[in-house]
Amino acid sequence: MQVIKPEDLENKLKNYIHEINSTDEAINQIIKYFHEFKVIEKLDFEEQDMILFQYGIHDFGEGHGKEFDFDLTRQIILPNDEGLIQLSLTLYFDATKMNKLDSFNIWSSEYTNFDKWQNQIKKTEGYKISANQKPKRFVVQFCYV
Repeated sequence: MQVIKPEDLENKLKNYIHEINSTDEAINQIIKYFHEFKVIEKLDFEEQDMILFQYGIHDFGEGHGKEFDFDLTRQIILPNDEGLIQLSLTLYFDATKMNKLDSFNIWSSEYTNFDKWQNQIKKTEGYKISANQKPKRFVVQFCYV
């Protein structure tokens, strides 16, 4: 485990993953990254550093039209009321193949370990439909909230 500055999270993740060809790769890489790089060495509470899995069909108005987004967002609540940071890895797929799926989300902190969380992800319709497809693109995004 390596403790890094919050502002280094995005570049570390971008350097950590060069290409994502599947949802399984994204899940495995984000969990591995979560364990390898920490902003807070000793958490005050479990929800201080967790990952949100979410998906849905959206048109964000960026010229891509409707897309199915498969997103893994790490959220870290900074100590001393300094706010929180989010680091997202989002895979985008052609929405026409997704049969109008409803949006869905679950937090890693809702499960006793990452294996159980990952198993729950793999039971979702969004995972099942996207698991055998290569994403059109993926984006890493960092923000202070």
